[in-house]
Order: sequence, then C-alpha cells, then structure tokens
Amino acid sequence: MQAFAPLWTNAYTINLGTSAQPDVEKDVLTEVGSYGRQMGRLCDALLLLLQRVEINEEGLSKGESAALAVLRSMPAEPRALEDLHHVLKGVEDIKARYSSKPRKAEV
Repeated sequence: MQAFAPLWTNAYTINLGTSAQPDVEKDVLTEVGSYGRQMGRLCDALLLLLQRVEINEEGLSKGESAALAVLRSMPAEPRALEDLHHVLKGVEDIKARYSSKPRKAEV
C-alpha cells in the first residue's frame, strides 16, 4: 500500500489515507470527480430511488423511519441515475486501463 500525499486547501489538510492502487485513485479523482462529487452523485441516485421505490417500514426503529423521511424530503437531481452511471463507468474504465499494466511491487 502507498500513502497518498495530503491535499492542501487553504488552512485545511485532507488526508486521503492509503490505497492499494494509488495511481488508479489519483486518476479517478482527476478524471471522474472529487470524493464529494462522487458522493453527491451517489446520494442523488439514492434520493431518486427512495422517491420511487416503496419501502416496508415495519420493524424499523423510530430513528430509521425518521432518517428515511428526511431523505425523502430532499430533492433529487433529475439526472441522478445518468450521473451515477457516469461515475461508475469512469471508475471502471480507469481500473481496466490499469489492470493491463503491471503493478508496482509493494514494499
């Protein structure tokens, strides 16, 4: 595993941790989108699904039901599933590109 160098933004440091494939991680962040953008697209897709799929709430705790209610009240991006597909396709394309390259020896 190789540690990512922290990103510096204003007075804040974002530590990206370690990754088994740091080159893939770097390219995903550069070509597909930041972690925030990727999470935003996942959340939009989840919100869209929650608006369209019936969930049996029997057996859920009050907290779980309340969390679902909050999520359902949030607006979903109309293109949520297309945007999520873009993220997933981008990640898969980058992983495929690196799967044909020999991996660096781990120290």
